[in-house]
Formats: sequence, structure tokens, C-alpha cells
Amino acid sequence: MVQDQKRAQLKVKLQLPIVVRELLKGTETLDDAAMYVISDMLCGYAPDQALLACAMAAKEIAAYDSENISDVGLLNMEAERIIECYATRLELGEDDPDLWADTQNNMMHVIAEDLESFTELMTLCQLSFDVTDKMLARLSSIMAAQLHSQLMIVDQVIELLGSVDRATDMPAHAMTGYMADNVVMFPS
Repeated sequence: MVQDQKRAQLKVKLQLPIVVRELLKGTETLDDAAMYVISDMLCGYAPDQALLACAMAAKEIAAYDSENISDVGLLNMEAERIIECYATRLELGEDDPDLWADTQNNMMHVIAEDLESFTELMTLCQLSFDVTDKMLARLSSIMAAQLHSQLMIVDQVIELLGSVDRATDMPAHAMTGYMADNVVMFPS
């Protein structure tokens, strides 16, 4: 279980869960500027970080709206699973970047599957929130759209990895291009 202190540090590092919590508390409003900031924030993350940020934000949503829709229980469980997996992975990347880079290519399919399933879950919740809470519907819509974009990036990297001739001189870590400020690098 990710410790409370580490979880709090992750929230501060990723910022999205804090922004969502402030929106839910009514401290901030979800106007066009806030929607842009959230979208821009998620665009700046690597796909696995975006997934982790959205999962932590989903936990905030689940705590806020736990009684209104049945999908929130599933959202809460899936968000917790993703937090456990990807918080550990993020910590590994900070502690040992070389080991993280060595294992990243093997994780691409897992990241893609998790992005796809969490995007579908956020979309399902959005449909429920359309009936109960328009602000939550808009938040879910933003997160689902950004996660879908991240999935497209991961799919392209997976496709590129599959097409690279393993006999080339290109080191495997050069193919994890989305880690360079979310820009996919192509071999020359």
C-alpha cells in the first residue's frame, strides 16, 4: 500500500489531484481557463504519469461523489490499483533511472492496456455524471480525452518498437521517446 506521506507527495508533484480537490470543494470554478489548465497539465505528463495523475484525481472524485452513482465504487477500486502500480513505478524511475529505462519497453503494453481500460471507465462515469453532476461530467470528459491522447502516443511507440530491427545499433532506451517531454522520437 502506498503510504499516506508518499501519496501526499505524489499529489503535490502531479498537481492534478489537488486541482480537482479544490474544484470539488468549490474553492475554484471549472471555467474554460481551468479546463485548459487541466488539459495542458495532462499533456505535459508522460503517459504513465498522466494515468497516475488521473487515478489520483479519480480517488478525489470518488470520495466526493461516493453515494450518487454506482460506477464510483468501480472507479475507486481501479484508481487504487493504478496508484499502487504506477506510484511504485514512478518511485523506481526516480531511484534508479537506468533500471526504469531498461524495463520501460516491456511495460508499454501494460501501460496501453491500463490507459485504455481507465479511459473507458472515465467515459462510463462521465455518462453517469451527465445526469448527476455536470462539473464531474466535464472533469471526467477532460481526463478521458487526455488519457485517450496518451494512449495514442503509447500505441505509436509500441508500433515503432515492433518495426525496429533489433539488429541495429540503436539502444533500446532510445525508443522510449515519449519520456522526452512527451515527444515521440523516431530513429534516424
